Amino acid sequence: MSFRKIAVLTSKESWFVPYAKKLVNILNDKGCKAKLFFKHEEINKEFEIVFILSYFKIIGKEFLERHKHNLVVHESDLPKGRGWSPLFWQILDGKNKIPIVLFEANEKIDDGKIYMEDYILLEGHELHDKIREKQAEKSIELCLKFLKNYNNLKPIKQTGKATYYKRRTSKDSRLDINKSIKEQFNLLRTVNNKEFPAFFYYNGHKYIVSISKDKFIGNMGNVKRLMCVEALKKTFRIANMVFINFVDLSEAEKEMVRGWRNNIEIRKWMYTDHIISKKEHEEFIEHLKNDDRDLYWVVKYKKNEYLGVIYLTQIDFRNKHSYIGVYTNPNSKIHGKGTLVGKSLKKIAFQMLHLHTLKAELLEDNERAFNLYKKLGFEEEARLKEFVFKNNKWGKIIVMGLTNR
Repeated sequence: MSFRKIAVLTSKESWFVPYAKKLVNILNDKGCKAKLFFKHEEINKEFEIVFILSYFKIIGKEFLERHKHNLVVHESDLPKGRGWSPLFWQILDGKNKIPIVLFEANEKIDDGKIYMEDYILLEGHELHDKIREKQAEKSIELCLKFLKNYNNLKPIKQTGKATYYKRRTSKDSRLDINKSIKEQFNLLRTVNNKEFPAFFYYNGHKYIVSISKDKFIGNMGNVKRLMCVEALKKTFRIANMVFINFVDLSEAEKEMVRGWRNNIEIRKWMYTDHIISKKEHEEFIEHLKNDDRDLYWVVKYKKNEYLGVIYLTQIDFRNKHSYIGVYTNPNSKIHGKGTLVGKSLKKIAFQMLHLHTLKAELLEDNERAFNLYKKLGFEEEARLKEFVFKNNKWGKIIVMGLTNR
């Protein structure tokens, strides 16, 4: 990376704050000196780049001239769709392929030259929090791609007639009782149950409507063969092994797991290898409580011997695939514990969740993990060049896969 001093600017009350923290951590892991700010007045001129992400204050010319780049992410095909909440306005229009751009900020609203373009791809069933998650992940991706590909980027001036979205308010969450749920489903997808819930008026009274997804996987015809994700978020047993979901861990077990994860022989093989604080660990577990696509367990064997951690991430129930991961207790003397927990993870994925395909990503020189996955039946499918930045250099990632046949 050619830039080292990077500021990430967001509003303190913004939904984006946890993702801004994630971006700062990623940048610091890559060797940058990144810092999070909630007020642009506090950012001095030593910062070369400022990523301005979900920031609500007006920024003047004097501030913009201090830095080499002031970059904004916006979810529309600029100059169309300038202004407020472009992602949600487009969802209300029935769109599921939403343009997203990274551009250079200037004194005018969403007027700067565009560096990068991409799309947020939705499937039409995501609700507010999942939409925000996809929006944030794509925003982070654009920021990182800008840094990686900087020398090859050429900013392009916006062309065409500008259009503007107005600011959404709580009034925009109002339902029309004379319309069907189907007609208003996209509105229900965009409402925030806590901050601006859906509502309607009937016979002089106001009613609040909350929306959430059913926890069952698949349709009701498959209930007998599919387990509820909620059941897997509790402690359960398979043969002589006990599986404790991260959200069900005791305080002592949480600290035990954090100790394993911070062990140099484990964290050096992770995408992010910084020391995880107690606060960060607690926030991660809290996030898992409302996440049905990422499941983490501690595996306990026979006489309370802790074997390690297994997990399924980015679970896609429609296409029946997931990424998997394993790390073992560095203090355990049990031989073959990696194989034991790996086989149990396959059983959960294939027999309980009825997934079809599993993927694993590992650093190219992680021979131990490579051999474990081979033993579990995985095959190498690809090598991703310069996919991870660790120890001040770019490294390859091996992608391995296993199909349930």
